[in-house]
Amino acid sequence: MAEFQEDQNTVYYREYYQYAGQRKWMEQVWSTAFGDEYPAGLNHYGYLTRHDLGVFEAEIACEAGASLLDIGCGRGGPGLYIAQQKYLKLTGIDVISEAIAQARAFQASFELAYPARFEVGQFFAIPLPDHSMDAVICIDSLWAAVDKIQALREIKRVMKLGARVVFTYWDLHAIDSAPLFEHSGLRFISRHECPDWKEYQRKVYEGILAHENDLIAEMGPGANMLLYEAKASSAYLNMSVRRIYVMEA
Repeated sequence: MAEFQEDQNTVYYREYYQYAGQRKWMEQVWSTAFGDEYPAGLNHYGYLTRHDLGVFEAEIACEAGASLLDIGCGRGGPGLYIAQQKYLKLTGIDVISEAIAQARAFQASFELAYPARFEVGQFFAIPLPDHSMDAVICIDSLWAAVDKIQALREIKRVMKLGARVVFTYWDLHAIDSAPLFEHSGLRFISRHECPDWKEYQRKVYEGILAHENDLIAEMGPGANMLLYEAKASSAYLNMSVRRIYVMEA
């Protein structure tokens, strides 16, 4: 089993979640970039739109009372929202302990049918029994796993037979990831390109750079991740496509 190593991306994420204050300028950047598609109130870092959120709700295909795993959950907003809407038993996993602490507190903002559980964990060591989850979601996190196939194999381990995992991924144009992902033992069901994803991300990057000083003044080192991504990732927008994948155990 692969051991977790804290790389520079993880350092940036930890700094981001160590800042527990208001994110007024970050909220402004994202809401301006996304417009009506901004999923307000979820405290989410990523590129999930209201349309994407609806796809996740539909594709997990769960009945009330089912168990849902959100891996790479951050502060937990999208998973909590879906659990609230569909009356699910949510477990959230993230490698950053500060994110888990914030998710545990944030669940009080939702009207849940069942208490949510948030635990520190990672793609290669999910702290759950075999075949215990009815569905899994992973939003804007799988890219960070060094070995995507091994990560999906570990996700499959905790999925019940017939359960679905729904996740976002940025496919490079030169690589068809679907057959590669099937090496995990999961069965490919479908994938959908996220509408207008490139325009939303471009606007976010532009907004971050335009408000660099405001973000630093508000968040301190917590802004490092935002600034790094805006400066380093824009070049990849024309080399990739953001999709929502659906796979089945």
